[in-house]
Order: sequence, then structure tokens, then C-alpha cells
Amino acid sequence: MKLNHLVPNFWHTKTNSKLLILKISTFLCLALAISAFANNTAYSQIEISVDAEKNTITEILDNIESNTELRFFYDNDIYDFNEKVSLKFENKKINQAISLIFNNEIGYSLVENVVILEKKKITNKIIEEKTNEDLEEEEEVLQTIVQGTVSDKDGNPLPGATIIESGTDNGTTSDFDGKFSLAVSDENATLEISFIGFKSQQIAATVNESMEIQLLASVSGLDDVVVVGYGSQNARDLTSAISKISIDDTQVKSTSNIQNMMYGKAAGVQITSESGEPGAGVDIKIRGVNTTGSNMPLYVIDGVPIVMTESPFGTFIVNPLSGLSPNDIESIEILKDASSSAIYGARASNGVILITTKRGKGLTKTKVEYETSIGFQQMNNFYDMLNTDQYIEVQKEIGNDYSQFSGRPTNDGQSIAVQQNAPIVNHSLSVSGGNEQMNFSVMGNYFTQEAYNDRVGSFNRYSLRANSDIKVGNRLKFGESLQFSRFTRIEPVDGMYLVYKSARNAPFVPYFDPNGPGGYGVENLTTTGGAGFQNWFAFNDRRYQTVDKEEYKILGNFYAELDIIKGLKFRSSYGVEFADFTGTQLNNGLNISTQEGNLPAANYAGGDGNSRTATFNNILTYEMNFGKHDIKLLAGHEETDYYREILGFNAFGLTSRDVLLASTAQTAVVGDDKDHWSIRGYLGRMNYSFDGKYYLTANLRQDSSSRFSADNRTQLFPSFSGAWRISDESFMDSVDFINDLKIRASFGTVGNQNTGANFAYIPTLGLSPHYVIGSGQNAVRAPVPYAFANPGLRWETSEQLDIGFDAYLFDGALAATFDYYKKTTKDLLVTVPIPATSGFYPDALVNAGIVENSGVELSLTYFKNVSQDFSYNISANLTTVNNEVTELAGSEIITGLGTAQSHRTLEGYSIGHFFGWQSDGIFQNQAEINAHATQAGAVPGDVRFKDIAGPGGTGPDGVVDVNDRTILGSPIADIFYGITLSANYKNFDFSIIGQGVSGREIFNIANMLGMHYYAGSSGDNLSTDVLNRWTGPGTSNYMPRAAAAGGANNNNRVSDMYIEDGSFFRLRNLQVGYSVPKNTLTSFAGDFVSAARVYFSGQNLLLITDYSGLDPEVTRGFSYDKGEKPLADGEDGGRTPQPRVLQFGLQITF
Repeated sequence: MKLNHLVPNFWHTKTNSKLLILKISTFLCLALAISAFANNTAYSQIEISVDAEKNTITEILDNIESNTELRFFYDNDIYDFNEKVSLKFENKKINQAISLIFNNEIGYSLVENVVILEKKKITNKIIEEKTNEDLEEEEEVLQTIVQGTVSDKDGNPLPGATIIESGTDNGTTSDFDGKFSLAVSDENATLEISFIGFKSQQIAATVNESMEIQLLASVSGLDDVVVVGYGSQNARDLTSAISKISIDDTQVKSTSNIQNMMYGKAAGVQITSESGEPGAGVDIKIRGVNTTGSNMPLYVIDGVPIVMTESPFGTFIVNPLSGLSPNDIESIEILKDASSSAIYGARASNGVILITTKRGKGLTKTKVEYETSIGFQQMNNFYDMLNTDQYIEVQKEIGNDYSQFSGRPTNDGQSIAVQQNAPIVNHSLSVSGGNEQMNFSVMGNYFTQEAYNDRVGSFNRYSLRANSDIKVGNRLKFGESLQFSRFTRIEPVDGMYLVYKSARNAPFVPYFDPNGPGGYGVENLTTTGGAGFQNWFAFNDRRYQTVDKEEYKILGNFYAELDIIKGLKFRSSYGVEFADFTGTQLNNGLNISTQEGNLPAANYAGGDGNSRTATFNNILTYEMNFGKHDIKLLAGHEETDYYREILGFNAFGLTSRDVLLASTAQTAVVGDDKDHWSIRGYLGRMNYSFDGKYYLTANLRQDSSSRFSADNRTQLFPSFSGAWRISDESFMDSVDFINDLKIRASFGTVGNQNTGANFAYIPTLGLSPHYVIGSGQNAVRAPVPYAFANPGLRWETSEQLDIGFDAYLFDGALAATFDYYKKTTKDLLVTVPIPATSGFYPDALVNAGIVENSGVELSLTYFKNVSQDFSYNISANLTTVNNEVTELAGSEIITGLGTAQSHRTLEGYSIGHFFGWQSDGIFQNQAEINAHATQAGAVPGDVRFKDIAGPGGTGPDGVVDVNDRTILGSPIADIFYGITLSANYKNFDFSIIGQGVSGREIFNIANMLGMHYYAGSSGDNLSTDVLNRWTGPGTSNYMPRAAAAGGANNNNRVSDMYIEDGSFFRLRNLQVGYSVPKNTLTSFAGDFVSAARVYFSGQNLLLITDYSGLDPEVTRGFSYDKGEKPLADGEDGGRTPQPRVLQFGLQITF
């Protein structure tokens, strides 16, 4: 339906000119209001093709509307739209197409995707009767004619450029060849020349000489709208460090984690996947490790802050975005400095990630989009393990005789565990549209991914989202963002480590036997000989043992917005996140120790919980400008209330596996956990600019949190920033290659209220102790305080300094952003030991540390439009991090997860650095042992460790002991970087994304306690590395002798032998797409299909690293503690590596 058909009949009459003007003005005001939230540049670059043979102009415009997102709006009186023409051209921009269609007689303006056709503004014609005197005067004026040509910097003509005499309505437009002619009032006139996508210019008119006017392309990045806290800003006006990731239609979205779409895209943001399992958690750090507690940023989805809740099931890092479909995302903004994040106060010390979902576009026809893809996962790398004969030979050296199994075939458990080509399937459907009064978007998604590493696991996500905005009159607007999602996850026990554990099994034991118990091989002393072996496939057979997780989530935000007077706006919103999660585990599986097998009584564990986060805010904004001054003010109030409750049980010895009720078990234990806190904030912001060159921003937020005592729960978080657009100064006029250069600086304070324990300022009661009282000396259970209360506890505060610049060079072809940052986190929340004699057995939480993170960020983007058919874009970013604990009350923290005391935190060093012994080769003979410092238990073939220090930190004391442990490296990367290359050639598109880190070490626990560990009597399989072990003088100076459990020398202690360089570069994604030409679509589907694209993508196709493990992308080690562990990060205990994924997809727009 055409827009011009929607207006009343009087639109086409000449007797209602005032009403016509009123209607046009009303529409333009509405259109301008919409355009404040959109970027016309994208629509101005739409390519139009016409192939008409004696068609009316109305038919030609209808055809353009069917094949593009453009909509035409016009008065039928301005031209004969029933005129039949024959016309043919391809891939022309709007201005060129309109000039050709209307023979350069009609002009236009573009408001979002609406093309408003209008008569050209040429006023140098006589339109009224004049006296002879007037005509003589007019003729004299008309003799002052200005002529010229408008082109781009390469000399290409710009048809349709607007040329206006300054201070008047007198103007014209250039023709198809960029030429123009204009009669001006006098020879000293000034011309204003403008063209969509180019910078406007003011030039003194030249009479009696042809003017050659060149316009420079405008820098599109400066016109981007960037979402900030509680609002949005034009990118050119930013005074803070914000990275924006726009999600375009060509980006692969078939992933269980939105964070996977962010790899390598933003400077200062380091992303690490927990494992290659479906739905696994993702660890995100912004500008380093800020605290010994949680370093996860605050996520805000469509204005709703998301509370980071630890997973109630399992021991892994939680992913709060697992229920959100990547297909729903419009953009991701990352607030990195205090100036941008201080508006979020006590939750912003680790940075803020703002996620904006797609909304309908006003004044567009309803659009239906469907995307589907299927992918296949493959394991890139396997452990190189001993075969049967090699295994028997090595085990013999440590006293294990498995010679009776010689000649048996080698069974590689890891290749059995891996399901090559495990599928990933994604379906996404969206319907969107709108008009001048409302817009809407409805999106549905189904995603499923099978685990490639355990034959059992899977992840499934179902999501439905509805967003809308509705205008009531001219002042009131309301709307909502509402999402419902459900995801399920099936996990085997120890599924994350199943490949590693299967690799360590004795290679001669068969896993399967069609005549065995449940189809598995019998596992007993006869079949294994006592060698290390566990049939993990039988153990995780879902007929006997299951682990299932399910979560339902509702995320909604409802708002109303009122324009009170010009510039003054009030917005009130209510956001809620509700989650209901369940998890069950049926265990004590099939016993395969006999041919018949037996199924023991099952144990059953489970939990059911829910959480609710409610956020209510009221925001008042005021905008005004006078002269060269622009002021924007914001004031508001926000409250967030969080509640969580979990009820769990463990039931032992079920009566029947068919009746999964804890009440039918022989014994059962029930426990529950509750959490409740609130935070209230008052916030304000001022943005001031003068002449578009000088900027000042101030933020202030006061937060009060129930997590702290009344004396410490309220604090102010201020920030200040300024910017200077130095490129607009007159002394920069001669620097032609700089289009825009802005220098900025900011300083502010933000907080961290995540103490790790709510109400740590109040004594905690425990019900475990029993008292023996009374004459009968009966044991009576009674409450007792057991956790030390610290009423002086306060939140961590982070002082952040940022100095940087944004530059656009060479006509906008090159964009550069540079930042130096320094973050100082004070009042670090750390635990200190308390003597057991005090009666308090957990460690106490205190404010006792300072951590500094500093470094630089650099982002570069280069765009080149080689020809009409070919263009490319290269983006790269690099970040450096220097992490140092500058104060820790003179103490040290020694911890570990995969093994005890492997990490240390100490003043002058990074958080959680690796801590252990330095090796110095292998003792080749007894003489070397005698000449070395005393090393208890050492024999030839053992590792020689360095004598570094004695008691009290003095120099070498002639004894190798615990005092010789030292720093071995850090899991915090010194450098991380990303690179993106994209190109378009005709209908083909290509993109490649790479990401890497440098200067990071990894603790290879899989080697220390597995692949290089001789396990004694229960001989597990070993890496082929041990084939290079020491067997006599001169045979090896790296791999020690075969000694059960490391021998008396403890060769497998924490040492630099297992600390490796974890630097790597990974090719994250490679994609090739093809968009079907519109004329081809029209010939097959008519107007039914407006766009179609097919693509192929590959993920994790290349990994370059010197790390010996399967994957250098690791996080924390294994433990039964939940959440991230910055004090013990960078441990590789054999987790599932990232899979290689090959995908094929189809995108269709109706």
C-alpha cells in the first residue's frame, strides 16, 4: 500500500494550501522525531535497479518499494505520475535513480526509509506580475548567474546536490552530471552546498566563472547512535570510552552464547569460554582483573539490570544470557570507563554491557524474516597416548605387570567419547513493522546443540520475544520488551572432562561387548588386571544415570514516556526478570563387574529454585540549546530488589528407579538456600557542549545497599569527563587528511557490592553443633554463631582514569581510537584466617587490599570502496594489561583448585599468579645430586629443583624445601587482540574474525596429575611424551624417570615443568555469503520474497599456539565451589576443547 493513498482527498486539492502546508509540516515534524533515533545514511546507500518498458512512474515506484525498504511519499500535483516511460539502469543510489526517473525535475528529502518527493527549490523565476520598474530590477538581478559542478573528491559528479544561497530560500539542485546554474542576489553571495552522505560546505560564489565544488564524504561513524546508561548519544558527542558492536544480518548467530559474537570485536574486552560443551559458561573481563571476587560485568538488557546468580547445579561459571537468542540482538555497547559506567554506581566497577534488542521500524511495511542453519562439530585435537604395548612396557618400570594383555588391540577411549559431526541446528523467525503511531517486532527462536565430546549431552533453547512502541497523541508513548525463554541441558557426570578421563584408561580393556552387561565389556580384575580403567560410557548411560537441567525465564521491561514541554521528558519503567530452574541427577548406575551385571538401588538428587529481580526507575531529561550551547540534563531514581530461593535434596537407596521420589528412599537429606537484597539509587547526569567543539560530562549516583550495615551502605559515585574536537579549530584547517579528531579524558569512581556473602556484617548461626547437657548427658542440637561478623565491611570502590582520542582520517577511510586507562580498586574484599580456638571456623571477610590495572587500547578500522562492485573493511584492536596488587595488609593468599597451593596473591605481583618450584633439568647421576643443595628423596633420573631462598626470604640456604617456591607466571594475559576482515563483491560477501592473547601462562594440571603422572598400582595410561623419559645418564634432561606417584622426590609437584606459555591465535569465524539478485527473486517468486541469502561459515578453523594441551582457552580449575575463581585461574584440568564447527545457512525476507 502506498503512503500517498492513505491521506484524505483534500491532499490533492489546490484550495486547501494552508491545510496542505499544515499536514506536510506535521508529517515532517513526526518524521524528524523518528529520524533522531535512526541513521539515514544506511537508506541513502540502498541500490536501486529499474527495467521498465512503457510503465507509468507510479508502477516504477511501486516496483522499487517491492524490492527495497524504501517508501515514497508525494503530492500527485507535483508531477505527472501516470506518464509512461521506458527506462533501464542498475545499482543506482537514490539521488541518481530519482534524477533519472524524473528527468532531473523532482527533488526529494529522506527521513529514515521514507523518500519525500517534492518540487525542486528553484526560486530564480518570476512568478508574479511585475511593473516595468520591477522587471528592469529583476533583470539586473538575474544577470548575476553562478554556474558550476558538484563532485566528490575523485571527480565523480553528484547529481541531486542542493545548492542554496545563504540566508535565503533561493536554491537549485545539480543535474545528472553534477552541474548547476543559480541566479543570486549579488556577486558577494555565499552558497551552501549539501548532499546526503557528504559534508556540507559554505563557499563564496564566483561570478562569470564555472565553480568546481568538491564535497568530502561524511564520516559515518560519527553519526552512529550509541546507547549509554539511561539514554543514547551521537557518537561524535561521546566523552567516554564506549565500544559498540553492531550485529548485522551477515553475522552467524547459531550459537548458545551471545558472548561468542563478541570475540575480538572490542578493545579492552577479554572473553574466555569455559569449555567446548553446549551451553557452557563464558568468562568476560573488561580491562583486567579488578578483584579477588567476581569480575563479571553488569549486564543490562533493554534497560533491565541482570543479576549474576551462581548456578545452583554443577560447579561451573554461570552464563546469564544463555536464554537470550543472538538473533534478537540489535547492538551491544560496552561501557569501559567510569565516565560511562558511574551512572550504574555500586554495580559498575567491572564495566557494563548494554544489550539492545531489535524493535520495529516506523513507516515500514510488515516484514517477515526467517533464518535457518545447520552445523556440524568436530574435535580438532586429541591426546597422543601410549598404545597397548608401550603402556605395558612403561608400567613394568614402576612395578605393574600387565604382560598377560600383550598383543591386545588398543582401545582409544577419547575417540569413542567424541561424536564427530555432532549437529547444531538453529531456526529463527521474526515479524516486524509499524507506522507513524506504533511499531512492533515479534521474534521466535529454536536452537539445539548436541555435545560432541560425551555421546550424551545436549543444549536446547526456545525463546519468544515481543517488543513494541505505541504513540498516543503527540506527547505520550509507551511500550514494552518482553521475552519468554526455556532452555534445557543434559550433562553426563564429569562430561566436561570425559575426553581426558577416557584417554587415561588402560588401552587394552574393551569398552563394549554385545553379550556383556548392558552391551558393555565386563570390568573387573580379570579383564583389567588392576590397571586404571573406568567405563565412562556405561557410567553415563542414560538408562541408568542422568543429569538434567531446565530453566524457564521471563524478562520484561514496560515503560511510559511523556513529553511535558519542549525539551522536557519524563520516562518511567518497570523491569522484571523471573527465573525458575530445576535440576535432577539419578546416579549409582549399572554395575558391570560381572557378565550378568546388576543395577543397585539408585541415589537421587535434585533441586528446585526460583529467582526474581524487579527494577523500577523514573528518569527526567531536559534538553535545550541557545546559540552555540547545547545542554542535556538527566535526573532519576532507581530501585532493584532481588530474591532467590532454592530447595535441594539428596536421597539414598530408592525403592524403585521407576518412582523418582525422595520419600521412597532409605535415607534423605533436605537443604535450602535463600538470598535477598535490595539497592536504591539516585542518579544525575549533565552533558554540555559548546559549538560542537568543547564537551563536558558529569555523572553522579548515590547508592544504598542492604548488603552492608547502616553505617556503610550508602555512598556517592561521581565521574567527570571532557573532550575537545581539535580538528574544528582554525589552526587545523591546513591538515587535510584529518577529518575529525577529538581528545578526551575522564575520571570517576564506581563500586562493587558483590561481597560474596550477603549480610556479612551480621553474625551467622549454624545448627550443626550439638551440646551435651542435663543429667542424662544427652546431645542436644542448638544454634551457635559460627561466622565472624564484620560490621565495618564496605563495598569495593574503583577509581578509574581514562585519556584517549578518536580520529577519522583520509575522508573517513581510517578510524582510530586510542585509550590509556588506569583502574585502582580499593577496599578489596578478601578473606583472612581466624584461629579455630575462636569458635569461628570460616575465614573472615575484610576490606584489606588495593589492585591496579593499567594499560592501553588501540582500535583501527579501514574502509575502502574500490569500485561500485567491490569494497572491503579491516578492523583491528589491541589491549595491554598490567595487573598488580599494591596493598594486601602485608599478607599473602595461597590457594588452588586442581591442586592445593598452586597460586599466590602478594603485594607487588598480579592476582593469583602461579606459585611453585623452578626446575633445573634432571639429575643424571649421584654426583650431581651430591653437588646440589640437599633435595630429600632425590635419585638419578629425578627433577632437580633450584635452591632460591631460605626461611624468611633470604638467599639460597643449601636446602630445597617450601621456602624455595617462587612466582612461575601469571594467568592474566599481558596482551589480547582481535582482527576482522570483511569484503563485498557484487552479490558475494566475505568475513573473517581472528582473536588471540599473548603473555599468559597456563597451569597444565592434566599433565601434572594425569598425562605425565605414574599412578602407582592403578596404572592409568600416559602421554607418548613419557617415551622420552630418563632411562639412564644422558637420555633426557626434561622428562624424569618412571616413578610411581612421582617418587620420593615428588617429581610431579607444582613447578615450572607444568606452567606453559598459553599464547594463541584462533581463527574464530570465516564466512562466505551470496545474496540472490532481486531480479532473480522476482522472476521466481514475484514480490513475495524481497531478499534471500545463503552462507557457509566455519568456526575455530585454525589454532596457532605452542601450548601442549588440547586448548589454551581455559578458565578456572575443577572444584566443588561455584563461580569464577580469579585467585586460581588459568588451570587446564583436561576440559573439553572448543570444537571446529562447519555451518550452512539460509536467510529469507518476505
